[in-house]
Amino acid sequence: MFALYDALIPADIVNMAGFERWRKDAEKAAIKDKKEIPYPTLDELRAEAEEEAANYAIVIKDKLGNHIRTLSASDGVNRVTWDFHSSSANAADEYAGGGPLCIPGDYTATLIKRHRGETTMLTPEPTAFTLIPDPLSKLTAGDYAEIAEFNREARKLQQDSAAAGKLHTELTTKLEAVKVALELKGKSDDATKIKVRALLETLKDMKRKLNGDAVLAARNENVPASVSDRVRYAAGATDDAWAKPTGTQRRVALEAAGELAPILKSLRDMKKADLSVLEAIVEELR
Repeated sequence: MFALYDALIPADIVNMAGFERWRKDAEKAAIKDKKEIPYPTLDELRAEAEEEAANYAIVIKDKLGNHIRTLSASDGVNRVTWDFHSSSANAADEYAGGGPLCIPGDYTATLIKRHRGETTMLTPEPTAFTLIPDPLSKLTAGDYAEIAEFNREARKLQQDSAAAGKLHTELTTKLEAVKVALELKGKSDDATKIKVRALLETLKDMKRKLNGDAVLAARNENVPASVSDRVRYAAGATDDAWAKPTGTQRRVALEAAGELAPILKSLRDMKKADLSVLEAIVEELR
């Protein structure tokens, strides 16, 4: 673990949003002056309840300014640590880790505040630091460059795999809705209904390729490795070590990329062509 900041952030700034802080300050002033405590209006109560709280984070970037990881900071005196991992390629949460180990080199860390859509730097300049390679390691600068390049390729694979999964779910949901809508409309022709079912069957086949055959796996049958299995292995086999990718990793990554590309293209074509036409047909039947 690498300690980035011993940061002191006043607790009242973090835990109390603007309207609430303003109200409590007004109450304290009234008590001090022995005046009647003002009761907030309905608009003020609503504004206080809906006020966006400020949050703090440490943003790590590489020497080229590329985002590497965001670490959460909290109020008071705290030591924020970084485990040298980059952010996950698939995580919706920007604070989630899970990516590969960052290679030795120059990085920066910046303490920021986010509030009401604005980001404010709390350090005069980004703090520069260097990740130093293990002195016992025999890896060369060229080896680290090779590791970094493979990690970039693996990250792209993870992103494409996540995109395919998301698009598959979207298409399945919409086509199921189209199928129901067509059944409810007496005017719809059988050819359109058959087409929708054929597309859904195609999606089922794609799902088996993407995620494996769940039906056979549930019955303890041997099933081929899926695309997502290959992507996970290629990207994760050396996640916790500074090591050159193995020949198996490279082969599996190529296999995954070769299978994933046509699936992703077919999904995008289906959304652009088939789904658009079917949704238009349903609209005409309204």
